[in-house]
Amino acid sequence: SISASSFPDFVKIRQLSMPESTGRRRRRRESELRSAVRRQARCAQTCAQAVVSAVYHRLKSLDIALSTIPSL
Repeated sequence: SISASSFPDFVKIRQLSMPESTGRRRRRRESELRSAVRRQARCAQTCAQAVVSAVYHRLKSLDIALSTIPSL
């Protein structure tokens, strides 16, 4: 039989042992999500840089072509 004085200790032990594993799992999931978001952000950044550089080079070549027209 469980006495009233030993019952809170059981609850305390249960509270101490339980959140550790769930907290660690939640923390791992958060870190995984954070790394995935960081990976996506890096991919988007490089994609944006590639698009910007492509557009810039196209405009630059167009500008060069336009500047060579009057000399003809």
